[in-house]
Amino acid sequence: MNQKEHYSQPKIPVPISQKILNKTFYRFFFSFIAVIAGVLLLILVVGVGGGL
Repeated sequence: MNQKEHYSQPKIPVPISQKILNKTFYRFFFSFIAVIAGVLLLILVVGVGGGL
């Protein structure tokens, strides 16, 4: 994957659809992190409970 082509594009005003896509991406990103954090916390609690 060559990512230099993506960054070499001239700066243009961000379209509305791009903003909506960005907002959706961030919402998915944060929910994804929250799910991973919840799973890790659950594993930690179960691990400590099983250890005791």
